[in-house]
Formats: sequence, structure tokens, C-alpha cells
Amino acid sequence: MAEKDFARLEQFIHRIALSIAQDFGEVRKSLATLSDDVGTLEKRMDTRFDVVEGKLDAFDRRLDREIEARHKLDDRISRVETKLEA
Repeated sequence: MAEKDFARLEQFIHRIALSIAQDFGEVRKSLATLSDDVGTLEKRMDTRFDVVEGKLDAFDRRLDREIEARHKLDDRISRVETKLEA
């Protein structure tokens, strides 16, 4: 009877080992897919960050032009005021 029990136990251990190996294989496949997905996502995010950075640069240039225009306007107003005071 003991040999029968050992054979059953051995079969049970073998089935568990196979199940774990299959699960491990599935986990490896999932991790590989996840790694590819993360790489794709990283590229997409880099592209989006580049777009946002470009928009911020354009806004910064526009802001600089507005500031320059205001300085020129302030200079013109100061000259007109100086002429009117004289």
C-alpha cells in the first residue's frame, strides 16, 4: 500500500510541477508582452512630450514678442509725454 501511495504522491507532485512550469511560462510571456507595451508607451509619451515642449517654446517666443512690443510702446509713450511736457 505504501508504494501505491508514493506513486500517487509522485504523480501529484509531477502534476503540480507541470502546472507551475506552465504558469511560469505564461508569466514570462506576459512580462515580455508587457515589456513591449511599455516600450511602445514610452515612445508615445516621448513624442507627446516633444509636442508639448514645442508648444511651450512657441508660447515663450510669443510672450517675448509681446513684452518687446510693450517696451517699444512704453518708449513711444514716454517720448510723446516728454514732448508734451516741453
